[in-house]
Amino acid sequence: MPWESPEISRLSGIGEPAVESLVAAIQKRNYLYGTPVYSNLHSRLPAKWSSRLPLPVDPQLVRLRAYWTLGNLRAVSKPAVPFLTRQLVSDAELRSFVVYAFSRIGTNALEAVPALLVALGSTNREVRFAAGEALANIDPANAAVVPNLLAELKSDDVIRRRFAGHVLGMMKPLDPQAEQALVASLTDPDFWVRFRAASALFFHNPTNRDFMNALLQVNESPQANSGLFYEISQIRPATCETTTLIAQSFRRFASRSSGRSYQEAFFQEFSARDSNALPALIEALQDGRNAKLRVLAAEALGKVGPGAMAARAALEKAQADEDENVKQEVTKALSLIPREP
Repeated sequence: MPWESPEISRLSGIGEPAVESLVAAIQKRNYLYGTPVYSNLHSRLPAKWSSRLPLPVDPQLVRLRAYWTLGNLRAVSKPAVPFLTRQLVSDAELRSFVVYAFSRIGTNALEAVPALLVALGSTNREVRFAAGEALANIDPANAAVVPNLLAELKSDDVIRRRFAGHVLGMMKPLDPQAEQALVASLTDPDFWVRFRAASALFFHNPTNRDFMNALLQVNESPQANSGLFYEISQIRPATCETTTLIAQSFRRFASRSSGRSYQEAFFQEFSARDSNALPALIEALQDGRNAKLRVLAAEALGKVGPGAMAARAALEKAQADEDENVKQEVTKALSLIPREP
């Protein structure tokens, strides 16, 4: 269910009893209708009998949904914070969902901070990572967090350096000292450390050409993959820099994707608010090798609408494109963009 669903609203109205029930669902382990034996038996019973019995359930899915719901109840879930703090250490299987719950509860989970700071020094790498992500959402201004991450960024352990870059990218605002350390990490010998550092810097400065170029350089590495810029595609409104990055990713990896890629979705979700990305869209429209990218650029310009008047000359020139799909999309875009008065 969506996090703004009527179900969430109803549970919010119930309040603490709903939170207690969700915690109980996570804690519950042994119940008959959650076993494979019960599930197999239920499917073989005649309908007149099986209809009178509880439906089989997947215990893992029950717990997963309970964590998800606790997160989306936000402030209502504050009584569950001590329980979630313990689960961060003990529930290795669904630890990422505990972190999700903390991220949604946010500053209402401040009482967990002392325990999370302890977990940040855990010898268990996964616990340490989870604590860092949770702290970035709950108390990013905490004076102990950034120094800890800066120390991790200089570690001899490459996984620790990757983790530090990832969590620093979640901090808002980015500490000036952390920014300097991330800039230094752009020359790290490890691909993923460089990527995490460049991403963290770019997320906080999505119009910075230097950080964009650092990401473009990372994208040229043999270790790069099609999903590298997925999170960047979620930044809205789009900027020239985000559009340039997604276009370059599409050029490199489009032929390897099946179905609708996130790069395509990025262009297809343009609207009037994305008009600042106009120069990058015009550049993509003029791409000499990738007709599909030209189609996407023309479609995006049409979705920008009146705010794309400065692109009319480029669109009119593109009417002579050798690709019929491009010409079709260009014609449609021109019908949506008025001439300059």
